[in-house]
Amino acid sequence: AAGLMAAPEDLGTYPPMEAPAAHEWDRLPRALPIADARVVVIVPVYKGRGETLRAIHACLSQPQATPFTLLAVNDRSPDPELTADLAHLAGRGLFHLVENATNLGFVRSVNRALGLRQGRAVVLLNSDAEVFGDWLDRLVAHAEPQTAPQAGSGGEAGMGAGLPVGSVTPLSNNATICSYPRFNANNTMPLEIARPELDRMAAQVNCGRAVPVPTGVGFCMYMTAAALDAVGDLDAEAFGKGYGEENDWCLRAIKAGFVNLLAEDVFVYHAGQISFGLDEGGEYVQGQAALLAKHPDYPARVGQFVQADPGRRGRARLDRARLARHFAGRALLYVTHSWGGGIQRHIDDMIAQARAEGLSVVLLQIDRTRNLEVHVSYRSPEFLYLPNLDSLYLPRDAAELADFVGQLAPVLIHVHSLAGLRWGAARALMDVVAGSGRPYAWTLHDYSPVCHRNHLVQPDGRYCGLAPVAQCRSCLAVDADGFEEPDPGERRAVFGAFLAGAARVFAPSADTAVRIRAVYPDLPVTVRPHLEPERSVRDTSLQRPGRVRRVAVLGAIS
Repeated sequence: AAGLMAAPEDLGTYPPMEAPAAHEWDRLPRALPIADARVVVIVPVYKGRGETLRAIHACLSQPQATPFTLLAVNDRSPDPELTADLAHLAGRGLFHLVENATNLGFVRSVNRALGLRQGRAVVLLNSDAEVFGDWLDRLVAHAEPQTAPQAGSGGEAGMGAGLPVGSVTPLSNNATICSYPRFNANNTMPLEIARPELDRMAAQVNCGRAVPVPTGVGFCMYMTAAALDAVGDLDAEAFGKGYGEENDWCLRAIKAGFVNLLAEDVFVYHAGQISFGLDEGGEYVQGQAALLAKHPDYPARVGQFVQADPGRRGRARLDRARLARHFAGRALLYVTHSWGGGIQRHIDDMIAQARAEGLSVVLLQIDRTRNLEVHVSYRSPEFLYLPNLDSLYLPRDAAELADFVGQLAPVLIHVHSLAGLRWGAARALMDVVAGSGRPYAWTLHDYSPVCHRNHLVQPDGRYCGLAPVAQCRSCLAVDADGFEEPDPGERRAVFGAFLAGAARVFAPSADTAVRIRAVYPDLPVTVRPHLEPERSVRDTSLQRPGRVRRVAVLGAIS
């Protein structure tokens, strides 16, 4: 994607989380006793009144099929107003509250709460994290799929099948290896989509999908009861006030036979560094030293995960869905190669014309490794930060491409070239376009519908004159580069059916139209010369008698 912004940080930052108004607490249900809950949501609290109250309210106000209760731990907060609010709301029966007599730090506060869980699974939820929708049900569906109230489907291959789940972490703007949109980063910039809607989008496009991770991230981490029973609490002796304790626990879980998962169908907002603050005392360095002492393989595990990046396809689905949502019903979709040249020049001219008419253009551009890659073609204030747009491999990803085209609902799909695609991929793409229900057009930039070499020139350099199929078979048989091409009869039949379904077929010249009609006599072809911007051309008349005029014809085919 390209735009006027030099970097995503130029888009600003999310506004701070604000405390709910007093009346917003009135209709919340009373908290279940821990004994009646299936999951205990643990929220350690220190600072950040607005963030803490918003985080607790968001958790309590989202209905779940999973019976849960919330347990807040006030770690001797220095904010008397926050302490009073917590006591008041807990007194109304909205959640459970324990108050530390002295400041214990994050790890010991969590362990105190874990001691009260009564054998239940827990979610560690930071007091600056905001959940949306049926977030907990979706985490449970990954953690305990056999008993989940609404288990998802369609998980990625290789997600630790056969291993019990230890932890599940959702996507978030600020969750290192679980971050979106930019991987392994703190995404402070607001997107064009509201956070609750982004979560709903993740639930839709990544339904039931998860990938194994070397470690969960403690801002919002589901910990199964079985793993807690086997692994135990967080290591307070090694990690003091924090920084590395959840990584240690997850690695211990892996070594005990569990798998940690990233839930790609849940998005939770994380403000970051609010409640327990910035690292002013060097705890991070101490925590990392303790982590390496216990798990010398930790950097290698995380490094290998970052390099492989198995979550990139899930992030790419979200990027494509956001792109389609933003331009739905008001974009042209162009299909073309990435070789540059005359087609690219023509498309650039058409993009300029479309923008002048108030339309945006999205490109499905065939990359040089013979895949299909989605590009945003515009440069305007309508900047979308889409760092994960990835290649789609056809025919494998035909269903995902069809979903994208369906969501985009383009005004017109204009196919300019399929050059560079293997035949199976080209057929899959034609099937997606023809089956989209959207009008589509084709411009005859070359002779690919009738010639596997695209230009009617045989391997020995001779012009074939648009030969009959039998002669094309002979040409294909001696073409060293044609080993993946279909039988010429099949090519002409498939392209003929596809062109017959087009709303318009354009030819840049009457000569091209005449030649293509020799193969497809019933095909209506509209002659439409390419756009040619006006240019001042110097007089080419001969200045002196007897001079010879020489004409140079440019272009690789020439």
